[in-house]
Amino acid sequence: MTGREFGELFSRARAWFERAANDGWLGTTDVARFEALDQATPAGLFVAGGPRPLVVAFFGGTGVGKSSLLNRLAGQPVARVGIERPTSFEVTAYAHEDVQLAELPRGTPVDQVRVVRHSSDVRAGVLWMDMPDIDSTHEENRRCALAWLPYVDVLIYVVSPERYRDDAGWRLLLERGHKHGWIFVINRWDEGDPAQRDDFVGVLRNAGFDDPLVLCTSCADGPAPPSSSTRSDDFHQLEAELSAVLAEHGVLELERLGYRARAIELGRALAAAAARLGDDRVWHTVADALHAPWRTAADAIRDGVELSLGGVAARLAVREPGMFEGFSRRARNAVRGAGGALLSASGVPRLPAAADSAPPTGGADHAGSTAARDDAGPTALLQPGEVAHLLRSFWDDWTQARLQGCLEAVELAAQRSGIPGAPLRNAFDRLNREMRSLVLDAAQRRVAAAMACPSAPWRMRLRAAAHWLSYALPATALVVVGLVVIMRFASAALSPGGAFLSVDFAVHAGLLVLVSWVLPFAAEQALRPRMHRVVLDALRRGLQDGLNTVRAEATAAITATAGRAAALRREADGLLDGLAPFSPPEPPAAMGALRRMIADDVARDRSTGGRAGCLDRRAASE
Repeated sequence: MTGREFGELFSRARAWFERAANDGWLGTTDVARFEALDQATPAGLFVAGGPRPLVVAFFGGTGVGKSSLLNRLAGQPVARVGIERPTSFEVTAYAHEDVQLAELPRGTPVDQVRVVRHSSDVRAGVLWMDMPDIDSTHEENRRCALAWLPYVDVLIYVVSPERYRDDAGWRLLLERGHKHGWIFVINRWDEGDPAQRDDFVGVLRNAGFDDPLVLCTSCADGPAPPSSSTRSDDFHQLEAELSAVLAEHGVLELERLGYRARAIELGRALAAAAARLGDDRVWHTVADALHAPWRTAADAIRDGVELSLGGVAARLAVREPGMFEGFSRRARNAVRGAGGALLSASGVPRLPAAADSAPPTGGADHAGSTAARDDAGPTALLQPGEVAHLLRSFWDDWTQARLQGCLEAVELAAQRSGIPGAPLRNAFDRLNREMRSLVLDAAQRRVAAAMACPSAPWRMRLRAAAHWLSYALPATALVVVGLVVIMRFASAALSPGGAFLSVDFAVHAGLLVLVSWVLPFAAEQALRPRMHRVVLDALRRGLQDGLNTVRAEATAAITATAGRAAALRREADGLLDGLAPFSPPEPPAAMGALRRMIADDVARDRSTGGRAGCLDRRAASE
């Protein structure tokens, strides 16, 4: 896989992490883990096109002689040593004059680099770098060194006989041992002892290097080794080992090593982040967490608002006037009209009646306005604004809090399952704002439908028939009684001395007319809807409809959130599949020099394949 393909894969992974973090799936720790990954590669130092040189850097603590080694290699003081450095975080690059350096990404400390050119064709295949002291008291040193390490193929870890167990250097070795080739140099060997070299080799073996390449040199400040050195000096073997790597196409192998190491780290970060999204089984558990709290809350809400619903129903239940109420209303209107006419004729100004004033909006005045509407004629429905105002009275903070508690229970269940709660919280925010309006709208629709048609159609038809019969039957009875009266009168006239009408006839005739009116009237009254009960039932059904709507919206929010998590998981799996090509073959036996520079855990990891390693780590993270 080329550097361009790796860069595209890394950019896709960055977009995935940014999107997941913006949606609340990832925390600062996950994002920081991704940001700590190395995207830069040694190939990024150079202009694309053609072979590139091997990038080798001297790395170590303060005062071990890194700059002296580079100066001895160049045969001239190209790297400033000791107090000669104008700053404490300078990087010196020693490159051939034909090497074309590329423009590096923003954030790379290029202003802290000094490039020294040479014309030696013997050293044209290597770009040498002198890195800042990793254990310096200046934090800038460490930041600068860490920023340039991803561009290095081979690190020459320089130590001194008394400082080969330096903590800062060892921590970095353990962190980055699989990303570079390593050569270990014990400088100032004229001050060392063979036992120290053996101990150093043992420490390196424990760090994963089965046969580490350890060289001993004696370089003081200056271009040449001190003439007083009596011990062996392996300085010239350093270039020989690197030349062997170049001859064996080691640059390509080191590139593969670097890409593989970066792919493994990226796979680990992706696997750990994807594990926070949950699988289908986990999301089913989260969705089920809504059921029990919701049933409890819904029962409590129905019981808690029952009294309030009764009061609202009493205010909304506008009844039709009965027969006697109609008679009394017409009588009052007639008296009021006659009185007004007399007052007008006498010239006394007429005071406005209660029905003429503007109807109040609530309280005791509302009862007066209702009576005024009853007096005015047929009953009219309340205005939509009045209905909404009355309905809002039974939905308070307690009711809202009970339903919000159910949503919080779902969020807690997600957190217990390892899923971040922020995505669900964001999905529930809109529902929390609209919860009240959803329930009230459902109740208002039910009440409006009930008040528009308070009875079933068959009851309405029966009531209409009873109403008609309450007039028709008494009228028929009166006709029958009248016919009997006429017939009796005619009979009495033709038979002098005969009885005309008796008391019994009058009683029976009255009973006939009364019964013919009472029966249909009673049936009509029985079929008349009880508006308080009708409105109360409508409010109960509307409340249940609203609760069902809120529950459906909550379930839909959970399903949508689970769908977004599944989409992110599929995208992460696709990125992990893209890491599979990062599995370089075993280096051939002829590459013995490079084999000694690579930690054994990297060589062993090669046999598993890039995809397998990422999947194993993903399973471990879950």
